[in-house]
Amino acid sequence: MEKFSQYRDKGTGVAPYLPHPRSKADGSLPSTIFVVLQAPLALVESVIKIPLLLALLALYAGIIQFITIEPVRKAYFSTLLFVSGFWFWNVSAEAVRRNKLTEAYPKPGEVVVSNYLSPIDAFVYSALFDPVFIVPHASSRVYQELGPFGVFFKALGIPEIVPPTHGESLSKIVFDATSKGRAVVVFAEGTTSNGRGLLPLLHIDFHQLSQNTKVIPAGLRLAPQYITTPLPVTLPMWVFRLLSNPTGWHVSLRFAEPCYAKDTNVNNTLVESICRVGRLKSIGPDLGVEGKRNFWKVYNKKKDV
Repeated sequence: MEKFSQYRDKGTGVAPYLPHPRSKADGSLPSTIFVVLQAPLALVESVIKIPLLLALLALYAGIIQFITIEPVRKAYFSTLLFVSGFWFWNVSAEAVRRNKLTEAYPKPGEVVVSNYLSPIDAFVYSALFDPVFIVPHASSRVYQELGPFGVFFKALGIPEIVPPTHGESLSKIVFDATSKGRAVVVFAEGTTSNGRGLLPLLHIDFHQLSQNTKVIPAGLRLAPQYITTPLPVTLPMWVFRLLSNPTGWHVSLRFAEPCYAKDTNVNNTLVESICRVGRLKSIGPDLGVEGKRNFWKVYNKKKDV
């Protein structure tokens, strides 16, 4: 889309906020048949899944959100993702054998810094090790601790212009998480992208933490990519996308080797590591959170023309 060329990163050519189109028939008979059958298959799938999802959401609202037992919470989010169609997983970590992978999952008090793609990102991490979450604001040095559904709803919208009026320091959130036996996941881009590149990371006060605090870069990928939410979308529209893929969704998550809060170039290390394990390109500073707001305005105007 050349009309949005000013919102392509000059160094990489990546347009991080352009939504992914759904795949179309390539002209072959099998492809055409599959595309034609997608709608009725999606309808059947929705009839089965919607009652199950509603029951799971009611279970969370009534019971799970009040439970602090990690295996129960992990089982809940694993079930929620399975019912939603996330059947194919590839989780790995650098320099760790697969039979030792669970031992390498982030421990209480450790900080994971991840890219941010969609409403389900927090559910993926919750199914693996049940952390708490932070989505930083570009204009604030205080942070708000979020649960999985808090991250879910942020991924459907545009970042707020006004910073939060209340919050806590990173050190306080990490301390509280440690006391609860939980790690912390920071979606340091501050907003979602389409997964083609890593947005500029917002400032995170790692110097507040104990010098030996592990900071673990993580790269997340989802396929098909049209499940990502680089631009705002209504909840019903996104749920329709979620339920209209009869072949299921793929999750790929890879952890890089950790760095430490005391390191002098933590931010550079994080960018390099997330791009490496997530197979992403680093996006320049012009296309951060403010660039997304500007793109959204232009995208809406040109879409209506």
